[in-house]
Amino acid sequence: MRLIEALIYTRIFSRVVIVAFAVIILGIFLFNLLKPTPPLAVVFNPDYGCGALPPIKFPENKVDYSRANIEINTQEEALRNLPPIAYVFKVQYEGETLALRDRIFNIVQILNFDADIYKNPKPYLLRWSDDQRYIIADTRTGSFIFSFNRKKLLTLPPGQIVFIDDAKSVAKSALSSLSLLEGYEDYDLSTLNFRFDLDKKTSEVKFERVDSLAEADAVRVDFFGKKTLLVFDYRLFLPEYRKKLNLSQKIDYVALYENRKKIDDRYRKEYVVKTVTDNAKVGNPSIFVHTNQKDLFKDQVARIQYFNWDIEEKPCGTYPLRDIPSVFNTIQNKSAYIAYLGIFGGSEVKNYSDVRLVTISITDVELAYYASSTNWSEYLQPIYIAKGWAYDDQGVRYEIVFYVDAILQRKAK
Repeated sequence: MRLIEALIYTRIFSRVVIVAFAVIILGIFLFNLLKPTPPLAVVFNPDYGCGALPPIKFPENKVDYSRANIEINTQEEALRNLPPIAYVFKVQYEGETLALRDRIFNIVQILNFDADIYKNPKPYLLRWSDDQRYIIADTRTGSFIFSFNRKKLLTLPPGQIVFIDDAKSVAKSALSSLSLLEGYEDYDLSTLNFRFDLDKKTSEVKFERVDSLAEADAVRVDFFGKKTLLVFDYRLFLPEYRKKLNLSQKIDYVALYENRKKIDDRYRKEYVVKTVTDNAKVGNPSIFVHTNQKDLFKDQVARIQYFNWDIEEKPCGTYPLRDIPSVFNTIQNKSAYIAYLGIFGGSEVKNYSDVRLVTISITDVELAYYASSTNWSEYLQPIYIAKGWAYDDQGVRYEIVFYVDAILQRKAK
């Protein structure tokens, strides 16, 4: 009797265990099934690590587009999976330093000037010159402009550049000789052909774009540096992956940047964007290559424009980005900065006040960093670049580029 009872109880216990186990499995399944998916705003949580950011100051618009009809014709695929947050980088300027002065004086000597003979036209500005060339440098930032003087530019003999790549190699050699190539090993290059001409109104030299290399006095080579916008695990965009995360603590994206090489290559997304100046078409540095013979800085390079931004390698924090619709609203509300306006297939417009745009179509949007050549900031911040075409009231077609501040919120609430 006892043996039979034991068998009965064992069978009952086994069934209870099986049912309990099934209930647990079912509960886990239902929990995972019904568990809410954390929104992107939870996993892409900004830390505001740089503190309260100053707003970006763009130059004032010079072209009237207040009456233009603006259409949005972008491809949706190009706008998917943009990160909701971005890194901000600290700029290291501390005013005039001995290190910056030493760097400038070293550049001056490499450019074959007498470093001990210079003028001081304004505080922090130093000028060196000889009978053909000059250099003006800012000792607070390390920025400088090197150029042949006006008369020499207008009388330079025809250049001997045969291929565009010849100009690129000369420009890279110039940066390398000045010890300024670091940071541009991974760069975008653009090249434009220019003719030097005299502006009769201002008596300044104009750099007129020409289509043919045979017509060009010089080839401008523009360098666009790059910076990491964000490092993250690409699976964060997958709802089923976000469900598995323990979000009791914020994801440290600055730490991800420092340890980015340790993230599985299959899932690591390092979102890298270019850095632009006030003019979307002009790089930093920008080098006018004249010819391919004799001395590098006395015969080959006609002009160098270098706006220095000493940017810390590690980002100081992350900040939320505006969404694309709000960017379009800024443009449609006529409050975006026009960073470039050029006749389609031709030169940039110089007299913006003469242009009345009536139709604008936005066809492409991308993220970038903004390093102004006129307004210095203590932070490198992201912007949106919106590109497209436009028509004026005379039926002339233009290429147009807008800049829009990308930061949604500049300090923690």
